[in-house]
Amino acid sequence: MTRFAKRRLAAGRVKADQIRSTGAAVVASPCHNCVDQLTELSKEYQLGVSVKTLCEIVADAMVR
Repeated sequence: MTRFAKRRLAAGRVKADQIRSTGAAVVASPCHNCVDQLTELSKEYQLGVSVKTLCEIVADAMVR
């Protein structure tokens, strides 16, 4: 929904500020839509976080 991109990013600023305040390096997300939104917010607000699904985190832990 490209036509709502500016509104979506502005509305996500609260979420971006919350993520930034945690100092997290990785943000866990339950679904791919959330991954897309959080990745977009990370780029827009320069959060410098990696966004992963819960499955990716579990898989990474099993491989190590």
